[in-house]
Amino acid sequence: MASSLRAKRYAQAIYEMATATEPRQVDKTLDAWAADLRRISEALSGEEFRVFLKHAKVPFDKKVEVIHEALGKRVNPLARNMLCVMVSQGLSDMAYKVESEFQGLLDARKGVERVAVYSAIPLRRQERNRISRFVEEMTSKKVELEAHVDPAIIGGLVLRIGDKLLDGSTRTKLEGLRGELEGASISGSA
Repeated sequence: MASSLRAKRYAQAIYEMATATEPRQVDKTLDAWAADLRRISEALSGEEFRVFLKHAKVPFDKKVEVIHEALGKRVNPLARNMLCVMVSQGLSDMAYKVESEFQGLLDARKGVERVAVYSAIPLRRQERNRISRFVEEMTSKKVELEAHVDPAIIGGLVLRIGDKLLDGSTRTKLEGLRGELEGASISGSA
């Protein structure tokens, strides 16, 4: 819980800093920060780099040096400095949460709703388009759809829209039916 709150604080601070720039440059600055945060998260997806930054016996100045080498000119100096601050506080594992929180702020600004759809088999383009239109009508926002295949749901769909879950999967329906059958009392003669 505390790390989620910290991630929100970092994301909010970045967002406020980016929106405090020249009004004509705000969107460009926000997009640049989003790209930098994505690059940082990608760099931290490498186990060796992540372990190095967390290692207690590695001096902080050496960690800063490696961060600058690893991210170099690909990432804005302010974004590199943010990572250095997070590393100094032992929060480098939180970088992906900061990216996610920042993306949420950016999406809210742009009126975008990110939707994850899970199906047992790959969805065809027309099915994805139909789901997008359905969610756009429901939320009055532009939809960014991420389709995932999960054979465990057996059939139907599961939609994750923000913090809401719409579960129309066959698996959930079968589990519900099983629960009803197990809880039902059987009357009659034995």
